[in-house]
Amino acid sequence: MHQTRLTLILLAALAGVLADAGLFFGTTWFLAIPGLALFFFLLWNNASSWRRAALVGGIFGLLTAGAGLLPILDILPRATLETLLSFLGSASLMWLLPTVTLASATVGMAVSLYLLRQNIFVPLLVVPILILHDELRMWAWALLTYGEGAVLEPHLSLTALGYTLAESPYLLQLAQNVGLYGLTSALALFAGALAAGVELRSQEKKLQLRALSTVAIALAVLCLPLFFKTTTLEPREGVRVAIFSLTVDKTSPSQNPEQLLATIRSETAPDVILIPEGKWFNSIFPDAAAYEEFSEAWLPKDKDTLIIHSSESTEAGVRHNTVTYDSTARGKLATQHKRFVMPQGEYLPVLSKLLLPESVRGAIGVDRGIQHGTELVSVPFGDTVFGTLLCSEGLSTTLYRSLVQNHGAKTLINLADPGWFQGSRLLYAWTIRIDKVHAVQNQAYLLAAQNSAPSFVIDPSGRVIAETAWGAPSVLLVTIPATN
Repeated sequence: MHQTRLTLILLAALAGVLADAGLFFGTTWFLAIPGLALFFFLLWNNASSWRRAALVGGIFGLLTAGAGLLPILDILPRATLETLLSFLGSASLMWLLPTVTLASATVGMAVSLYLLRQNIFVPLLVVPILILHDELRMWAWALLTYGEGAVLEPHLSLTALGYTLAESPYLLQLAQNVGLYGLTSALALFAGALAAGVELRSQEKKLQLRALSTVAIALAVLCLPLFFKTTTLEPREGVRVAIFSLTVDKTSPSQNPEQLLATIRSETAPDVILIPEGKWFNSIFPDAAAYEEFSEAWLPKDKDTLIIHSSESTEAGVRHNTVTYDSTARGKLATQHKRFVMPQGEYLPVLSKLLLPESVRGAIGVDRGIQHGTELVSVPFGDTVFGTLLCSEGLSTTLYRSLVQNHGAKTLINLADPGWFQGSRLLYAWTIRIDKVHAVQNQAYLLAAQNSAPSFVIDPSGRVIAETAWGAPSVLLVTIPATN
C-alpha cells in the first residue's frame, strides 16, 4: 500500500522521533526498536519509488544524526542572549552541515533496502547494512572534520542507534567481544523481525516464510545473553586507585588542591592516581620541582605509586596531548599521544577555516594546533595492566579494543575534560552508555577521571559501581580486582 507524500513524510518523522527517544532517554531505550522497524516497514511496504525511499531515508537520517551530534554542540559559549545569537549562523554550520552529511549515509541505506524489498533475506540483510551505515557515518565525520592534526580514521560513534540497547543490562551483554557491532546487529534484527512480522498475514508463502524465519532468529538472539558469562576475578587483593573529579575553574575556592590531596593521605595509600585531562595538572605542577615536592609531601616514601595524567607536550616543534605514566620509584614509564583529537578545540578543520569567521573560531577553540598520535601503549603495574585513552578517544569503537587485543591491557582508563563541553549532562549520559559497551566488550573494568562531570567506575558486566557527585571536586577511592 503506497502512501501520499505528506503521510510518508509524517510517518518517517515519527520513526525518527521514536528512535531519538531511545537515544535521549534511558528509560525509553526500547522505542528505538519500533522506530527503526517503522523505518524498515515504510521502505518495504509504503515507498512507491526509490525517490520516495530516499525521502524517507533523508528524514530519518536527519533526525537520528542530528540527535546523535547534539551532545557535542555544547561547545558553544553560554553567555548573554546577544552573544548566543551571534553564534547562531556558526552553530548552524557546525551542526547542520555534519548532520546533513551523516544523513546522506541513511539515504543510501534506505534506497538499498527499498531495492532489496522483494528479497527473501532482506529482514536479515538489515544487519550488515545497518553496520555499514554506521561505519559510513563515522567516515563521513572524519572526512568532514579533516584538517592539519586530525587522523583520517572512523572514530566518532555518537550517532549509532545500537547504543540504545546498552540501557538494558540484559541486552548489553550482547556486546561481549564484538562491542557496538553486537548491539547494532541485535537492534537491526529485532526491528527487521517487527517490520516483517506483519507479513505473517500475507497469502504468499514466501513472505510468510520470511517473516517466520526472521522472528525465529530474533528470538534466538534475544536468548543469547542467558548463555554469556561475565568475567569473574579471583578474590585476591587488588589495585587501590584514587580517581580525581575536578571542576573547570581551577581558581575556585571550592577546589582546594591541598584538601583533595589530603584525602589520599587520610585513606589507605593508593597504588594508582588518576588525574583528568586538562590544564589542572599543569596549573598545580608547573614544573618538575613542584611535581617532586608533591610526591614527597603526599605519597608514601616506601611505596611505588603510579600517577597517570595528561598534559600538552611538544616534540620537535609538534604539539600533542599526551598521557604520561609516572612511577614515584622508577620515573616516567611510558607516554602516549592522543590519537582522536577533536575539531575546533584541538585542531582547526579545513572547512572551519573556510566557513567560520575568525571571531567565532577564536571564541570556540583556544588550543588549536594539536597533532594526532599514532601509537597505543599499555603499562603493567601491580596486579594489572593499564591502557589509557584521552577524552574523545573513548567515542571510538576500536581504540580500547586495540589496547586489549594488541597491547594486553586488562584495566581501561579514560582521562577526560568534558569541561570543554561545559560539563554537558547530555554528553555525560552518552559517555556512560558508550563506556558500558567498552567494559562489557573487553570484560574489563573501566575507570574515568573527569573535569566538570562525575568520575566513575564501570565493572565488566556494565554496571556503574562507583561515581562522584556533580559539582563537587572530590577523590573517588576504589579497589580494582587483580587481573594478573
